Formats: sequence, structure tokens, C-alpha cells
Amino acid sequence: ALARGALDRHAAHEIGHVALGHTNGRTADFSKQMAMRTIGPMVVARFIPIIGPFIASFLTDAYAARVSRGKEFEADEFASALLWKVGQSSAALRSLLDKLEKMHGGGGGPDWLRSHPPAGERIKAIQGHEARWGGRYAGPSTSSAFASLGSLAFFRRARRVGEQFSMLCAVAQT
Repeated sequence: ALARGALDRHAAHEIGHVALGHTNGRTADFSKQMAMRTIGPMVVARFIPIIGPFIASFLTDAYAARVSRGKEFEADEFASALLWKVGQSSAALRSLLDKLEKMHGGGGGPDWLRSHPPAGERIKAIQGHEARWGGRYAGPSTSSAFASLGSLAFFRRARRVGEQFSMLCAVAQT
């Protein structure tokens, strides 16, 4: 069973993807990858016949996975900041990540070819954010601790979305 509030925390992560522009950036990422998939094999095949296209495709897959993993860490950081802002712990999000990892068995293959980072790394990063922010939650009103961190871009975004997220959590709990 999922921890209470795990889906709320997952929603915060997905809101992070939208707020950070990851959905808009997918077009540019996809265009780069398509160019790499089209041009890369032709160029590499001139120097390494027969297996060159496979090498180019493999390198493109590794690049795409690296970009995706970075965006997952950014969305996790945004979700942590948003949860921190509205006075909620990210413990349920950490628990959800751990359970998803166990359900999928680690995803198979080397970590550097996975689109999502291993849950353990994501959980450590989330705990690091909370420790960096003082380990205490800001609560529904803006505290002086939160205001001092207001210059960071993800906190500014969290501030704008914080009240809507509080309402979303309240609706989800009813």
C-alpha cells in the first residue's frame, strides 16, 4: 500500500516538470535526438562500417537518458521545495520512489542508460535539499527562512504554485 499522500507528492513532482518547462523543452530535445539519430549513423558509418550506425544509436540513447535523468532530479527538487513551502514532508514521495523501484526491480540495464535515476539517488537528493533548507517546513505562510531563499528560481516557482497545491492536497484528501 502507498503511504498516505504519496499521490499528492507525485503530483507535486509532475507539476515541477510543467513549471520548469520540461514539457515545452521536449520538442527541442526530441529535435536534437532525431538529428543525432539521422546524421550520427551516417557520419560514424563512414569511419566504422557496419557497426557504426549501432554505435551512434547507442550513444544517442545514452545522451537522451542523461538528459531525462537530469530533468527528473530537477522535478524532484521542485516537488521538495513546493512541499516544503506548503508545510508538508516529502517522506511520502521518498516512500513512493522506493516502492516504485522495488515494483520495477530497478529497471534493468546500467543506470546510465535509464531514463529515470535510481530511487536511492533520488531519495538522497531530496533529503539533501531538505537538509540544505534547514530541515523545517515553511508552513502555509511565508516564513523568514523561506523568504531568504526566495532568490532561487525553483522557490520562486514554488511560491507561485504553493497555494494551488495546498488546495489540490485538500481536495484529494476529501
